[in-house]
Amino acid sequence: MGWADVCRQVALFSQTAGGFTTLMTKGLELPRTMEGSVKLLEETRHALELLARSGRNTLPFHYIYEIEPAVAAARRSVMMTPLQHRGVLRTLESCVTIFNTLSGEGQLSALVPCSSLVTSTLVQAYVDEVSRCLDGGRLADTASENLAAIRSDRRENKENLRIKMDQWAQDLFQKGVCERQQVVIRRGRLCVPVRAGRQGDVCSGSVVLAQSSTGSTFFVEPGDVVQLNNDETELEALEQEEEERILTQMTSLLATAGNDALDLLKAVTRIDIACTWHGAVF
Repeated sequence: MGWADVCRQVALFSQTAGGFTTLMTKGLELPRTMEGSVKLLEETRHALELLARSGRNTLPFHYIYEIEPAVAAARRSVMMTPLQHRGVLRTLESCVTIFNTLSGEGQLSALVPCSSLVTSTLVQAYVDEVSRCLDGGRLADTASENLAAIRSDRRENKENLRIKMDQWAQDLFQKGVCERQQVVIRRGRLCVPVRAGRQGDVCSGSVVLAQSSTGSTFFVEPGDVVQLNNDETELEALEQEEEERILTQMTSLLATAGNDALDLLKAVTRIDIACTWHGAVF
């Protein structure tokens, strides 16, 4: 078995995408000088001590994703989604956790002499902002005062709209105007399905939004909910606009912190490779 084959076998034990790719494609470069050999032996000793002391599974390598495509997209001003920001956030937080753990155990400088990356103000600014703005995989109401106000108004409007539509559905069904008590959506607006020829039984100012393929049913928006439907459409657009503004700002922060973020990831990938190599071999 050649050296490249050995590296590919070892790659199967890596826990990061970067570690796996490096070992599969480039392999672990063998030292060509006495100084390089001494350095590799020193890394081996410290990696073994780390594995024996705390166990590699205690380090959150499994939360580290390949973020280079996200950084590249951010640099092109491509707005990232909340879930994409969450993936980058978890990666950077995990990198910092690994660095802090190794620093506390005195192993960091021997494995990767770049602990200053953890204190990058650009990375920290991104982490702080995304942590504040995200609630799981979506933007939190508290991401901005404007977003909180818009969402509050929208929740209230939707509740009022739903109450009125449920009442219309019940009343029209009891009068035989509808085949069933039901509220549906047509053209993005709440309405009720009404038997053909019974549209006049709905209040004045009502709007026919659509007709069934058979022509037996008309989908009618009662006149007294037209404004509520209009408000829902407007508030939805305002919410989307504010969310895009916040996500664009977060994306800009990642573009600015990109170099430091990628350097941090490369350093942690080196730690993963060290632990993978020495854990698999020894």
